Amino acid sequence: MRKAVGVLVGMGALAAGAHAIGFLQLPGEGNTGISGGAWIPGGSLDPDWITVSQPSSEPNLPRVIGAVAGWLPTSSTSRWIGPGRSNGVAVSAAAGTYVYKIEIDLSGMDTVGYLEGRILSDDVADVYLNGDRSASWAHSTSAQDWTNFKIDRGWILGQMNFLEVVVQNSTPSTTGFRVEFTKAEPVPEPATIAGLAAGLALLARRRRRS
Repeated sequence: MRKAVGVLVGMGALAAGAHAIGFLQLPGEGNTGISGGAWIPGGSLDPDWITVSQPSSEPNLPRVIGAVAGWLPTSSTSRWIGPGRSNGVAVSAAAGTYVYKIEIDLSGMDTVGYLEGRILSDDVADVYLNGDRSASWAHSTSAQDWTNFKIDRGWILGQMNFLEVVVQNSTPSTTGFRVEFTKAEPVPEPATIAGLAAGLALLARRRRRS
């Protein structure tokens, strides 16, 4: 199924500059610190990601920042984003919870398979879909070793969906995250299709009996 990816600010509108990304524009678009296949300049705001909530003392986020000691260096496919100065230098940020979102537009799609990606973070971070905090799709505990994720359910067809990255900064220090989307499959996997077919068949039998 085809749908787009976008970012919501809580239950409100998109923040200025943020925009939704179509599901099939992934992978590539939506990677942190990358836009149109090119690096976003250090210190600039990432147009695909917005900050939903943060410690009140912090400025507007997220900015593209350089890797600090202990972080995996940036690459051609993604860059770090988080609290930083206009020159791209990461700053010591307040302890607390930082919530970031990206919108994924599924408008016009009647099926969706799965979205694969990976994440780095400092400190820990979790990935959630459409505000469902009951289960994390990825629990990242490293700024050097990637944590992979595969989101194959929970999508809402025909409308905007959103991913959240919730970062916990345990002490006042530099903090940030990187996300790379590696595969966006619009067609459900055979096992998923078979399960849906079986469920529909069972429902049809129950209706006939009633």
